[in-house]
Amino acid sequence: MTELETAIAVVGTLGGTLLGTVLGYILDQRRELMRVKRQVALGPLQDRREALKPVFDVLAEIMITFSSALTNPQENAKAFSGSVERFKIVVSRAVLWCSKDSAYPLMEAWSAAMSMSTRLTAGRTPSEEQTAKMLSDLGYAAAAVDKDLGIDLLRIQFDAIARTFRTSAKS
Repeated sequence: MTELETAIAVVGTLGGTLLGTVLGYILDQRRELMRVKRQVALGPLQDRREALKPVFDVLAEIMITFSSALTNPQENAKAFSGSVERFKIVVSRAVLWCSKDSAYPLMEAWSAAMSMSTRLTAGRTPSEEQTAKMLSDLGYAAAAVDKDLGIDLLRIQFDAIARTFRTSAKS
């Protein structure tokens, strides 16, 4: 090999190595940037889940305290009112994180529960229609939370609780 061919081979090898190193660095930076973007994008999702999970817990609590309030209004109406107050606080926080489609059912459920709480606290027994409306509104709220969390389990569990409640209330 001549000196010219050797120089071309060395420059070609060094150029290829340098090009590979630069491309590797650029691709690593791009990969890191994509990882950070994914992490930032998923942050609000975790916050959303943390804000919406307590809604279902309070919905279940409302069902339990409502059942107790119907069987013994004098002793348990206050517990139901406390559950409704907790529901108001949880819904106020959850509305910040839920979709537009979910905000309305949550507010309707709170309104129905508040109306029922006022009725029970005043010592008045709700009609079957009023009870059915509140249960229906609470069911729609559970479905809205389900949709925002991306799971169907909550709605299925809530429907089972509501069915049990309806059958026990009729007997």
